[in-house]
Amino acid sequence: MIKITQAKLPTDIGSFIDQLPEGRYSNLTDLSVAVIDFLLILGGALAVLAVAYSGLMYILAGPDSTKAEGAKKNLVWSITGLIIISLSYLIVQWIISAVTTGVI
Repeated sequence: MIKITQAKLPTDIGSFIDQLPEGRYSNLTDLSVAVIDFLLILGGALAVLAVAYSGLMYILAGPDSTKAEGAKKNLVWSITGLIIISLSYLIVQWIISAVTTGVI
């Protein structure tokens, strides 16, 4: 027979950190860095897909100038998003290295 027990949720940050598995995410800082890295990589992948989609829409627009203009706008915004995500990643990495080493 399978016994189902109710999980105890941590009531404060300290007990939450104590429940984290030892190793890769041994403290809240490592966990937050991993989450931020994952979100930035996911955003970058989506921006690259948006660039590819916009390019495909531009190619398929053919002689229709309104579709071509829409595809150009999407391409510009996709590239802008990719640049912002890349700069965000660099800024986060810079902040992490400044905090961990103490050198700005």
